[in-house]
Amino acid sequence: MISPDSGTKETSQEPSKLCTPCKSTAFMLIPSYSELIKCCLARGAVREGKLDHNHVFSNGCQPKTFLINILINMSVKFNLWEEAKTLFDKMPERTVVSWTTMIRSYCNAKMNYKVFEFFILMLREGVRPNMYTYSSILRACVCLFNLRQLHCGIVKVGLDSDVFVRSALIDVYAKWGELNNALCVFNEMVTGDLVVWNSIIGGFAQNSYGDEALNLFKRMKRAGFVAGQATLSSVLRACTGLALNAKLLHY
Repeated sequence: MISPDSGTKETSQEPSKLCTPCKSTAFMLIPSYSELIKCCLARGAVREGKLDHNHVFSNGCQPKTFLINILINMSVKFNLWEEAKTLFDKMPERTVVSWTTMIRSYCNAKMNYKVFEFFILMLREGVRPNMYTYSSILRACVCLFNLRQLHCGIVKVGLDSDVFVRSALIDVYAKWGELNNALCVFNEMVTGDLVVWNSIIGGFAQNSYGDEALNLFKRMKRAGFVAGQATLSSVLRACTGLALNAKLLHY
């Protein structure tokens, strides 16, 4: 099973294996908690989600890390920050999925100071960030200094070739108007990927470099990639003149 938000694979387990043994055997008869929580998230059922949360910890049962990660994800999706933080703080073992779930949730909530606070704590505990961790942290950068430090760290651990990290680097450099750096990251790409093409085209488009965005678009087409909605939206945004729009339609 893929852990929500983090993208990291974790093996789904039977309900009886998701909790440490306790006196009650009721857990043996209950459908997978992960499936119940997924249903609560899909329906926006906050009340039922809280009931599931309480039931998991009933009878003195201690859930496994896998299940606590799912509960944390549910809590942040429902904006139950205190519950999520309490679950996280009480975890006997915090995996990269646990840290990434919290970091990504703070990133989505624009709580950038918490993103870097948790990132530093994560490193101090000796947990190595993965590509999903870095892609979230990059988007929380509030200055070029932080961005460059993170970029150096990413290269050092060998994650600069990952498509998610590369795309995030391009997006953030473009956000700060550092298009030369964004283009350098793009040009280091060994094998092409549509996500990265979209990032570099979108970066030039959002900085009003229409000609460059269109040239990149043509390069992408020649490389054999099919333009998606995101690509076309970026190029159209960059095309400010009727003649340029006519060129785009031609290609």
